[in-house]
Amino acid sequence: MNDPASEQVWESGWGGHERAQRLRLARLTLDQKLDWLEEAQQIAGRLSAARGTNTDDGPDAARRAGRQ
Repeated sequence: MNDPASEQVWESGWGGHERAQRLRLARLTLDQKLDWLEEAQQIAGRLSAARGTNTDDGPDAARRAGRQ
């Protein structure tokens, strides 16, 4: 994907981090963005399960269930 060395850069302050993160995400292809979103949803689901709440019941739940 990206050069691993460029991923190790620490931006100073939140503004620098936010800008750098937006640039990193903007460089991703659509497939990579979908993969990233699916991973984020899985992490949110695990965190939610650990808390005892459910995040998998929105209008896109059926679509997500079909992709997994």
